[in-house]
Amino acid sequence: MPSPRTMARLMVVLKPVVACAAGELIPQLEPVLQALEATVDERSATHLGGSFVQAPVGLKVQLFGDVQPRSDGYELEIVLMSGEPMAGGSRNTRLALEGLLSEVETRSPGLKVVFRSDRDGPCRPR
Repeated sequence: MPSPRTMARLMVVLKPVVACAAGELIPQLEPVLQALEATVDERSATHLGGSFVQAPVGLKVQLFGDVQPRSDGYELEIVLMSGEPMAGGSRNTRLALEGLLSEVETRSPGLKVVFRSDRDGPCRPR
């Protein structure tokens, strides 16, 4: 397995359009997970862990979702990780992120993107 320092790691933060309880965010992601044919290994009201395969290259992408409290409500942080090296641009992992975001836009209109590590930098300002 590649070193964690070389693995691709991308993050996106989703915020509900209408404020909701912490336990209502993960269920809003369910249609997206189904569309990606994701396998969910662990799930609670505020955490999700699983994986999906990025077609057509067959890259396994791990997906972790965590609900985080903010002063203006809850947000859902999603991290995608793969064994693809970041030094090489992690093209396929970036395509997986684009696919995820496309599915969110189509299937989970109650969620909006407020941060993307590929666009906004590696760390979100607190």
